[in-house]
Amino acid sequence: MLVRKTPSGFIPDEDQGFIIAVAQTPAGSSLNRTTHATDAISKIVLQDGAASDVWNVNGMNFVTNSFASPNAVVFSRMKPRDERGPVKDPAQIAGRLIGETGQVKDAMSIFVNFPTVQGFGNVSGVEMMLQDRASGSLEKLGMTAWGFVGALMQRKEVASAFTTFNTGNPQYTIDVDEDKASN
Repeated sequence: MLVRKTPSGFIPDEDQGFIIAVAQTPAGSSLNRTTHATDAISKIVLQDGAASDVWNVNGMNFVTNSFASPNAVVFSRMKPRDERGPVKDPAQIAGRLIGETGQVKDAMSIFVNFPTVQGFGNVSGVEMMLQDRASGSLEKLGMTAWGFVGALMQRKEVASAFTTFNTGNPQYTIDVDEDKASN
């Protein structure tokens, strides 16, 4: 019985009283659009009843420590365990919130825990890097990344998987006439 009840991961997740929503709006979205989406996510989290309060940081990708207007993170402080309702486990609450926030059309969000041991990344779980050694196109690398995520999601051992790689971000080339700019 103890073998079935004891967490079996490398370092099991612990209830630290917080869960995090990593959110992303479509490529090229304005910060205003992202703010609107995270406000909707925050409202759903608070209505769910397991969190006592939320705090949004719009423009930040918590997983990659990068900043761009389509990225956001929603920090949710959980209520004490006895006030969370019938489900107490943060991982189960996070799974439920992924389903509930799926109705926010302007954003894709995934809920995660803080890592149990500091220094193992910003969120719990496993982080992988995909490297293109063939110097292929970004679109091909993106298709490979999303194919890999899709394959991971088919495995029962993987609760959720995602990638922050996005080839859809608008890019511009600016040619500066230095003579005209210096005048």
